[in-house]
Amino acid sequence: MKSDFVRELRCPTCQAELILLSYKCMAPGEVIDGLLRCSCGSSYLVHDGVPWMVPPARLPPAYAAAYRERLRADAPAVLALDARPAASDFSFSWQWNEHAYNDLTWELRLKDRVELFYRYTGLNRETARGLRLLDAGCGNGTLSAELAREGMNVVALDLSEGPLRAYRYQLFNSRVGEDAASRLNYVHGDLQRPPFRDGQFDLIYSDGVLHHTPDTKQTFLAVARKVRPGGRLFVWLYRSDTRGAQSVKRAAVKAVRNATGWMSYGNRMRLCYATAFGMMLGVRTLHGFGWRGRPVIPVRQKAINLFDTITPTYNHEHTFTETRAWFDEAGFRDVRDVTISEFRLGAGGFAAIGTRGAA
Repeated sequence: MKSDFVRELRCPTCQAELILLSYKCMAPGEVIDGLLRCSCGSSYLVHDGVPWMVPPARLPPAYAAAYRERLRADAPAVLALDARPAASDFSFSWQWNEHAYNDLTWELRLKDRVELFYRYTGLNRETARGLRLLDAGCGNGTLSAELAREGMNVVALDLSEGPLRAYRYQLFNSRVGEDAASRLNYVHGDLQRPPFRDGQFDLIYSDGVLHHTPDTKQTFLAVARKVRPGGRLFVWLYRSDTRGAQSVKRAAVKAVRNATGWMSYGNRMRLCYATAFGMMLGVRTLHGFGWRGRPVIPVRQKAINLFDTITPTYNHEHTFTETRAWFDEAGFRDVRDVTISEFRLGAGGFAAIGTRGAA
């Protein structure tokens, strides 16, 4: 975490500014471990280079051992927490911990995801340069890093452990040079309570995330407040108005979710690997007969995709008309359906973008 990034953070409990106490720095201005304190009494960790902007429920053992005396003076309530490793009780942490940092995410290559970003938002590389962007639900963080390379000032937030892995990865990724890294900040946080001031971002980009929160509309409204007047908000959500084969697929997915919900995440991941192996074997066989309807992708990637399909606790579905009403309620105008049909992106979901009106 860059030390001056504290000016962009707000307490998710009361929205007040925070004070940064640096415990360990990798270089001048780059904080690896520390503490963020608020006047309301809340404290948040900075650990492994990432601000943890959710109230801590436990202390990482290494952090507790290294900074016990500092915490005794700075945040005794935090020191009183159990020092134990994170429990693997969040499906998206399982998912992104399994992810291999290759060129594929959701069966899409990184260059395709970047081009989709420009198509969805209507921007080009010139108009996007310098924008303050929130990648709201950044997952593995690879798109966030690439958009920083494109010249945007990117804050990448996710509730999973994705930002923690992404920060470590970008340190050693030759693609993310010093210039891009200076414009990139990862945050472990909750979109239901975004740890930023209102009106902070020129563009918020949330691709396939909000429907996995307890209440899609309330999370949408919380995120929408962080867009500046004249700025824009993009969302991609699962659609409820599917037809034909897609409706049959949706019903089958729900049945699998219900049938496997009792299983541990580890066993569900193993089930996804076995299923992915069979599916890719079938696709390879069909390719041998000249059929090219689906690409052959690594079994690991397919397993992660299946895991994402069957494990999230929340999988809400909506319509564009419903979502447009949320934009209206939040004070947005020029709301458009920008769904793209390529890569089957329009079959199970829809995309919408709007511009926030004057304050």
